[in-house]
Amino acid sequence: IEPSNHPSLSLLILQVFASLYDETYLSSATRVNSTPNMRASTIFTAAASLFLGAEANPMRRNDPHSLNFRIWSERGCGADGLNSGNLGVWTITQSTSNQCQPTFNSDEVKGIFLNAVEDRCEMFAYTGANCEGTGHPVSLKECVEPPAPAATWTSFYVKCAEV
Repeated sequence: IEPSNHPSLSLLILQVFASLYDETYLSSATRVNSTPNMRASTIFTAAASLFLGAEANPMRRNDPHSLNFRIWSERGCGADGLNSGNLGVWTITQSTSNQCQPTFNSDEVKGIFLNAVEDRCEMFAYTGANCEGTGHPVSLKECVEPPAPAATWTSFYVKCAEV
């Protein structure tokens, strides 16, 4: 949460700093007389800020996820149970779908495991650069390996129907 997007949060932060300043720099005689009032006003302001600033509905994501998958440097997608060869997870958003992704940012991708996918989307993997050649469908919850044992996946394409 950024204070600039939530005026009540900014007000709360200011009140806390004002309270800390007053308690630190006021003389002890003044502090004795003003501390209960300052604390009460700080608590009231904080409670009011939280009450007024709280949103009942979560904010909608501006660029929703289309799918996510894990890539592997070894065939089998970690079937050995040791997680060896795990190169990480990719998440594709709506804005990056329907275009070739020319690289996996890794030299040796020998397995792709599709974790989650929107109903309107599908993924294709290519052994050729820049999505050249035949696209191989990547199925949900299955390890997809290049057709030849020595080959590697080089690029991919996520195709999604318009919403």
